[in-house]
This record gives sequence, structure tokens and C-alpha cells, in this order.
Amino acid sequence: MIIEKNPRFFYGAVSADGFRSLFDKIYSAKEKWRAYIIKGGPGSGKSTFMKKIAESCGNDNTLLGPCSSDPDSLDAVVFPDKKVCIIDGTAPHVIEPKYPGICESIVNIGDCWDKDMLFKSGDDAITAFNENAAHHRHAARYISAIGSLLNGCMKTESAAVCSDKLQRFAKNLALRELGDAKGDNPTLHKCYLSAITPKGYIFYENTVHSLCKKVIAIEDQQGECAHRILSVILNEALIRGLEVIACLGPILPDKRLEHLLIPSLSLAFCTSNSLHKIQTATRRIHTLRFCNKDVIYRNKEKLNFSKKMTKELINGAVQLLTEAKASHDKMEQFYINAMDFDKLNLLCDKICNEISLIK
Repeated sequence: MIIEKNPRFFYGAVSADGFRSLFDKIYSAKEKWRAYIIKGGPGSGKSTFMKKIAESCGNDNTLLGPCSSDPDSLDAVVFPDKKVCIIDGTAPHVIEPKYPGICESIVNIGDCWDKDMLFKSGDDAITAFNENAAHHRHAARYISAIGSLLNGCMKTESAAVCSDKLQRFAKNLALRELGDAKGDNPTLHKCYLSAITPKGYIFYENTVHSLCKKVIAIEDQQGECAHRILSVILNEALIRGLEVIACLGPILPDKRLEHLLIPSLSLAFCTSNSLHKIQTATRRIHTLRFCNKDVIYRNKEKLNFSKKMTKELINGAVQLLTEAKASHDKMEQFYINAMDFDKLNLLCDKICNEISLIK
């Protein structure tokens, strides 16, 4: 297994309302999942720990959850075939066990560091932590402004939508594409396919194509029509008992459903616009056909301004997240110097053995 080729989802991202975590949606005690929740500081080897376990225990179906603050690092590894996951349970995506020992196990990497050495790092380490937090707060203000712009654009499109026409189309699309498909376990998984990161606005289109051969792109710059179409399809898929991966908009997760993946049908419905352009699609649906073009035209200048400002604000947020990453690297060094990585490797081997025995 080469983990660089595995499907990737973000399970946490900074939204217009602050950091929004979906880590608690990865696993379900009711569905008999096992979750390993890692606790440890920056630089204590959590990401490397997860990469080693993914390489040792994973296959092509293994899902990876990069960190939106550092996409080269992992925050989660999910083994759907085994119903096992490994999650970074530290801030900002803190997870505490709901059913300790029954479903979740705590992996305390703190047992592998020299507490006295960390204590002596004192003021310098605290300064790095505070710098990192300040940069993230500043970036969050930029992303909040982006959310206001996107929300305004969606309202403008909503005022132009021919709702009955759009609803009929969505119902017919669901009927045509889902057909008589039947499942016996309607399941909804929530995640993100994109996020604002120190490396820019990242969109994992490869994940779509790795899980689904048929990709229907819904061309919609504002996102309102696409959201409504996807909501209908999601409801129809769950009625049919299918397992669905719903990818929320990272900036407005409560208002923007951006992509639906139904791996059992090898079928995906994806919003395509300037933020996350679907380069390869089986079919494209242009949503302007469902809108009053006069309303769109009257607001054209406002929409273009919002698009331009969104781009500028994203660039500003990326720069601030890059500065946050630099202060995070300083934080990591204090822990790297204090870690007993031999002891950590033994812990990694122990968990690999446990996972390998799970059928």
C-alpha cells in the first residue's frame, strides 16, 4: 500500500464560525467501531505514528484525514473494512471517549516524552503556543469575512431560482441515477473534500475519482442551486438504504452541501466552481438554466466583486496560516527534543498487532 494514493478527506476545517470538527462523525459505537484516540503534543510523532499504521495495516480502501493546518500531516486514518480508526484527539479537534474501552481506546503519547525537559522549555514554548493561536485567530477573522461574502452570493442566487423547476429536475436526476438501487443500511458520513490551508485552498478531486467512476459535475459558482439538488439526492439515497459520503462546504458547513459520493454505485455528484473546479466529469449540469437570468444580471457587479474579494481574503488567510505553521514548527521542536521515539515505535508496533488481529 502506498498511502500517497489513498482517498483523502478533511475531518476538520476553519469555517466562518470558527473551527468545525467532524472527527466524532468518523466512527460509531452503535456500528461496532473501534477508535484509537491519540493524545500528545505537536512534534510528538502523532502523524508519523498514523502513517506507519496506515502503511502496515491499510489497503486501497483505507481513508486518510490530513490536517487542514498542515496537509502533509495526518489527523486521522480510517479502515472501513475493519471498522477501525485512529484519530488525533488533541486541540482543536478534542475527542473524549463516550464508551471508553468498549469503543474507544486512549493512546497516550505523553508516556514517551521527558516531562522534565518539556518543563524546562518553559517560557519559550509558551510563547510559540501563543503565537500560533494568535495567527489562527487572525486567519479565522478572514475566513469569517469569506463566509459573509459566500452567504450573500447564495442569497442572491436563491432569489433568482425557479424553485419548482429545480425541484423537479433534482427528483428526476435522483430517479435516473439511483434507479432501483437498494441497500439495507442507510448511512451518512460527513466530511470535507476541501479546506483553506497553509498550502492554499486544497480540493481533493482525486478522492472523487478513486471512489467513483461516474462523476456528475454541477456547475454553480454561488452554490445555492447545487446545494438544493444535492439535498434532494441525499434524501433519495438514504431512503433507498444506501451509504453516502456527504462533503460539506468547509466555510459554511451548515448551509452548503458541496459533494455527494456513493461508492457502492461508483457515483458522485460534485459542485464545480472557481474554488473547486471538477476537471474531469462524466456529465456537467449548468445551474443557470434554473435561474431568472435578469436577477443574476442585475447583481452581476456585486457577484463579481464578491468573487474577487473572496480570492483576496483566501490569499490573506493562507498567509496567516503559513505564519501559524511556522510557529507550530517551533512548538514541535520542543517535543521532538523530549521524545523517546524508540518507546513510541514499540507502542506503534503494539497497536499494529492489535489492528491486524481484527477481522
